[in-house]
Parts: sequence; C-alpha cells; structure tokens
Amino acid sequence: IAEAQVQDGASRSVALTSPLPAYITVPRGATPRYRLALRYQGPVRAPIRKGDPVGELIVNVDGQAPGKIPLVAAEGVALAGPVDRLRNGVLKAVGL
Repeated sequence: IAEAQVQDGASRSVALTSPLPAYITVPRGATPRYRLALRYQGPVRAPIRKGDPVGELIVNVDGQAPGKIPLVAAEGVALAGPVDRLRNGVLKAVGL
C-alpha cells in the first residue's frame, strides 16, 4: 500500500500493508471521489518485525466519515550493521 522511512535499519524503508481487506462503498452509478493519507510516527525505528503495527491509512470519501485502515510492516527490517550505516549515511548525504 505504501512505504515508511526506517531509522537505524538495514533497509531505509519498509513496505506497509493492511492485515485485512479494505473496501470503499459508493452508491451505484456514482463516481467515487476519495482521498488517501498515510499516517505514522516516523521514521520507524529498527528492528521491525513482519506484522508490527506501523501506522494507518486514512480514507476520506466525499459525504462519509473518514475511515481508518491499520497498516503493518509487510517485511522485517534488521538493525543496520556498520556497512549499512555507512551506506545509509552516504545515500542521505547525496539526497537519495
């Protein structure tokens, strides 16, 4: 669904997914008008285990109350070792 930035991790980001299916209901024949927003406290600190709660997806559909879908880590992220820290620092310094 989205990605979250990771601090002190072997990876600089972690993929996020919903543990449950998510649906948007709109009246038949209507054009769905919705906005999605990702909310999490970040960057997320490593280590991260697959399935750890990370944030939520806020779904705003015109004329309806906002919905919140929980998001969890789709994969684990280990703590960064010395080489990972060096790589992450260099990538950040050059703006990547």
